Amino acid sequence: MQGLSIAELVAEHMGDLDMNAMSAVLQRVHDESLELGITYQPEGKPVEVTNLVLAPVVMTVDEIAAVREIALVMAGITRRFPEWRRRDAEVRALLQLEEGEERWLADCWPPAHRRSHRVIGRWDMNVELRRQGRPRVQLFEGNGVAIGGLNYAPAAERIVAGVARTVLRDAGERAIRLSPMGNLHRHLVRFFQAHCRRIGRRLRTLGWLEDKTWTAGITEAGYIMQAFERHGVKARLIDPRDLRLVRGEVWHRDTPIDAFYRNIELRDLVDLERRHGRLDAMRLAFRKNQVISSLAGEFDHKSIFHVMALPQVQRRLSASERTVYRACVPWTRLLRAGRSDDPDGRSVDLTEFTRRNRGRLVLKPNRACGGDGVTIGPVVSQSVWDRTLNQALREPGTWVVQTHIAPVEIPYPEPRGRRTVLTRRFANWGVIALPGCTGVLGRASKAPVVNVARGGGIVAILRGVAR
Repeated sequence: MQGLSIAELVAEHMGDLDMNAMSAVLQRVHDESLELGITYQPEGKPVEVTNLVLAPVVMTVDEIAAVREIALVMAGITRRFPEWRRRDAEVRALLQLEEGEERWLADCWPPAHRRSHRVIGRWDMNVELRRQGRPRVQLFEGNGVAIGGLNYAPAAERIVAGVARTVLRDAGERAIRLSPMGNLHRHLVRFFQAHCRRIGRRLRTLGWLEDKTWTAGITEAGYIMQAFERHGVKARLIDPRDLRLVRGEVWHRDTPIDAFYRNIELRDLVDLERRHGRLDAMRLAFRKNQVISSLAGEFDHKSIFHVMALPQVQRRLSASERTVYRACVPWTRLLRAGRSDDPDGRSVDLTEFTRRNRGRLVLKPNRACGGDGVTIGPVVSQSVWDRTLNQALREPGTWVVQTHIAPVEIPYPEPRGRRTVLTRRFANWGVIALPGCTGVLGRASKAPVVNVARGGGIVAILRGVAR
């Protein structure tokens, strides 16, 4: 039995639960979500449990390996963006930074970084599981800094794996084995330890960087820092303004910091400097290559797919990289006046092509996140499409136009009254590939713009086999 069939079977048995059984499952999921951190902090409100989809998506080992390979290939390409951008004006025009960001890059990116820097990224993709063969994967975008999922993904796996095993056992399905993808937290610690060895340090203390004045958003930091502590690494939540220089080292209060996880974008650091003065210790940490993600993480613009289409970039890709690009990367262009090639390779006026082809295109702000501003042509009116396009044209170089990818749907057991109804939800995958481990932040929503911050739910992605 393949992973797709297992997923459907689990969802069907979930749908068979009566009200009392489902209530018990919901209470169990709620309690474990609070314990393991499937939570969100709304502005000015108490912490809330994030919706967790009760039925998992189940993938085989081969399917997991296939999506992992794509994430690793894409990460390998984007690691080279800083160097390509430095040398190539066209690449630079497609990966624009603000003036303050450019100054940081010039000051904090030594040439030696191009071989030794590290990025922890997440690749968001449509994954269509098939009865036979490899899954069909279509990428949406990459995320290179302050990514969500490092705790949500393993926590969801652990919670839903336990629930699904119980449901299958009670239904008499004893030949199916489900398990989490792997210990993402342990491999994250190893990733930082290996990087510290690479730069001549030992990982004693990790600094989790974020602006402490932020009072809303995802709540993963504390749970991930606890994982570092369990593996013998001290972890501190640090505001960049609280760092100081001591004899050429970066300290937080009375302790030198060996490595940093950066849960803050460069634009936010620029803003902190503008309001509070230079962050010299933070700058030194970048120059000493102690920060992950490196400044290369800032080049996670949606226009990276336009960069990959450039002939001079295609020539720099290996045969395997070009194969992944052709199979998985949708046609994407930075929206600006002038001519471009369309998805069929024909030269067109990009503005007019975009206006006339609403039914096959999507408009997205180039550097936004959380689904903000994403306008899906097939589901909006022409007037809404024209209004969004006109806004994009007033902000040249800050939006992309992309081929619309039909979203994948998954089975979704939904409590209604005294019974559970099996419905469908749109879903996508956010793949985090670390050495030795793959984490997947699955998300599902009624709306085609799938994002947890916009009212969606987290989907557990499990490994499954039938014995």
